[in-house]
Amino acid sequence: MQINSIELENFRRYKEEIIEFPTGLIGIVGRNGVGKSTLVEALAWCLYGSDAARTKQDEIKRSQAKEREKCRVIIELTFESDALKIERILSGKNFTPSANLYLNGNPNPHVSGTKAVTDYITHRTKMDYVAFITSIFARQKDLDGLTGMTGATRRKTILRLLRIDQIEDAIKMIKEDSKQNELQIQQIEKYVKDVSILEKELQNMQTQVQIRQKSITINQKKVNILKKSLEEHEHRFSILEEKYVKHQEINTKIEGLKGLIQGHNQEKITLTKKLDESLEAKKVLNKLKPKLDKFEKIKKIKVELDSLELKFTEKSSLEDQLKNCKNKISDMQTKISSFHESIKSYGNLDSKINLMNEELRKLEDDLNNQKQQQNQIDSKIFEKASRKNELNAELIEIQELGDKSECPKCKRPLEDTVEKLVGIITQNIQSITKEIDSFTKEQEIILKHTDNVGKQITLKKQEREEIENQIQIKNNLLTKIGENTKILESYQDEEKTIQNNLFNFKGINYDKAKHEEIKSEFQKLEKIYQNSIALNEHVKQIDILNSQVDLVGKDIDTSTKQLHSKNTELTTINFNETEYQKVKGKKYEANIEHQTNRENLIKEEQELLQVKDQIQQQENTIKEEKQKQDEIKKIQSTLQELSTLKKLMIDFKSDLMVRIKPQLAAKTSSLLKQITNGRYTSVDFDDDFTLKINDEGINHNIKRFSGGETDLVNLCLRIAISEELSQRSGGSGTQIIILDEIFGSQDERRKASILQALHELTSKFRQILLITHVEDVKDALPYVLNITENPDNTVSIEEEGTLPIPIE
Repeated sequence: MQINSIELENFRRYKEEIIEFPTGLIGIVGRNGVGKSTLVEALAWCLYGSDAARTKQDEIKRSQAKEREKCRVIIELTFESDALKIERILSGKNFTPSANLYLNGNPNPHVSGTKAVTDYITHRTKMDYVAFITSIFARQKDLDGLTGMTGATRRKTILRLLRIDQIEDAIKMIKEDSKQNELQIQQIEKYVKDVSILEKELQNMQTQVQIRQKSITINQKKVNILKKSLEEHEHRFSILEEKYVKHQEINTKIEGLKGLIQGHNQEKITLTKKLDESLEAKKVLNKLKPKLDKFEKIKKIKVELDSLELKFTEKSSLEDQLKNCKNKISDMQTKISSFHESIKSYGNLDSKINLMNEELRKLEDDLNNQKQQQNQIDSKIFEKASRKNELNAELIEIQELGDKSECPKCKRPLEDTVEKLVGIITQNIQSITKEIDSFTKEQEIILKHTDNVGKQITLKKQEREEIENQIQIKNNLLTKIGENTKILESYQDEEKTIQNNLFNFKGINYDKAKHEEIKSEFQKLEKIYQNSIALNEHVKQIDILNSQVDLVGKDIDTSTKQLHSKNTELTTINFNETEYQKVKGKKYEANIEHQTNRENLIKEEQELLQVKDQIQQQENTIKEEKQKQDEIKKIQSTLQELSTLKKLMIDFKSDLMVRIKPQLAAKTSSLLKQITNGRYTSVDFDDDFTLKINDEGINHNIKRFSGGETDLVNLCLRIAISEELSQRSGGSGTQIIILDEIFGSQDERRKASILQALHELTSKFRQILLITHVEDVKDALPYVLNITENPDNTVSIEEEGTLPIPIE
């Protein structure tokens, strides 16, 4: 694999950058925290998606980028004989991911979708994200960690780097599967039943079926005989039942006719009595005629007087309303005048409130200025205090470690410069302390002035609030004047309306005494009139009652003839009640016997069905038990296969461990010999991968050597691991290695040796990316990507050197 270019758009702190990568040794240089390692993250994220991101998805996009702008990484690389272009994007406010992969310059995507692209890269390189980043990326802290670990931890870490731990995981999974299979057999055996016992129970059930079938056949014949006997009794009973029904129908009609005749007779008596009462009412009505004529005359006079009384009452009510309205008009005029007087007493409040607001604005501006000064001083004090704390921490660390401590900036040993550095730090602390004291005094003066201005503002606000209350009262009075003026106008309109209504009642003459006399006489005659109405109703009924009496007499004659006819018909039926009840009893007994035997037969048939169901269930149970036995045999076979597989995996791991150590030692030795110019020629490992370095023919533990030499050996080991992984990945491997800050403990001579070795390693690795903050190594690199920070918090990349012609 060879990286040809990376294009970044709004990724982390990169706004828009296009970086070309040649073959050979490439330096990525910039101060700590500027975004050098972000390039490695961008490479991995473009290839493998969200698994490679060190933060949540919504934090990948540059924070200053607009919502409509995309976060995008495009990588062009050569893998084996193919040219790949991978594009991964985050879009919109929800950071929606998308990805495309183009092959050999084809404008149409070869693969689309985030998961599809990741799966394609994983399949093509034969490495997932963890394997890829492990094989190409090495950091200084990882190099230091290998020798500082305990033997067991170091062995585990190297096996993980070499991905041999996956074999142990596979063995563990085989053990877990075996345990689960054993538990499954135990669980099945816990509920297994004896099939021979179940089959014997099945035979007993089948015998019961045969016995019950014979019993059902006998009972079926008995039920058929009883059914025939029941049908004979039912036929005889049906003949008698027909006579019984007809006999009952005639009897019912005879009783109905008797009741009807009796009712007609009673009705005739009632009608005759009503007719006599109506004739008597006619006589009384003729005597009352003179008084009824007088009632009509009095009634007419009363109606006229009632109308006059109503108008007189309405006129009196209007006069009272007019008087009340005049009083309300007078009261409202007095009220409005008092409001006008109250408004005059407040004077010109608008000019007062404007003057007060201007004074308050000046005081608040003064207060805000003082607070801004105070915030600026607080910020300066905090900044100085933070710097003082940092210097104190550095001073304590240097005093504790002495000449063995490292420089806070370059991380090199201080040795004989400790006292000089302590003096400089102490002077800086004293200088900062004086500055903090000066800022504190200035802060106290501002606080006093701020407190005084705050009190003045409080007093002015109280005065303004009092004036605002007066303005509110004045406005309320003006509102009330408007409201009451409208009410006054409505009262005046009401007065005019009442006066117009009174004009319509002019000239009314009403005699109350005469009205009372007429009402008294009307009440006496009205009782006679009401009585006459009832008498008239009786008189109207005379002709109707005569007709009804004649009709009832005819109905009595007709019903009497019908009663005689029905009595004659009843004697011709020849119905015997005793014979009917006897036959009915025999039919009932036959029906009970037949029903009882039929129910017993149904019960036996149901019991037979239940036994057959039990047989089916038993057969199913036997089948299930045989399946359980087969399943146990199958699981036992699987257990045997897992046992064989576990032995093979253990043997494979042992064989791999025997072969991997010499290979890893040989690669590490070759690199070490090359970097040290033959000073150290070989290394070896014990069982815990503890490094033994050959010095003048004798193997020594790595702890015997200096920190720089230790880091150098660890670097060679880490590169050897990457080379081993690259070769074991299949195909042509990645042929890329990225080294992050590997010069931490090396002197200038060692740096030069490492750089020379890296130049020579380009024959084994197509591209070596060297990430460092050490500026003076740039001159030794043929091609450098210089990363710098911009004022807007973005970062830029400058290319230094000449791009070599790519190797095809």
